Amino acid sequence: LIVNIYIYILNILIGSYCTVFYASLFGAVTGSMVLDMEIKYDSEIKRNGSASGDY
Repeated sequence: LIVNIYIYILNILIGSYCTVFYASLFGAVTGSMVLDMEIKYDSEIKRNGSASGDY
């Protein structure tokens, strides 16, 4: 019974760790993609003098 509880707790810990890891990984990838888009957009504004489409 104690071994079962230990395995159960271990599964929860590993599962939550994996969830946090994948969430942070996904957040980092998404954030860098958004940042890359913003940098490209800013450079386009600088090149054209004005943005195509008002924000």
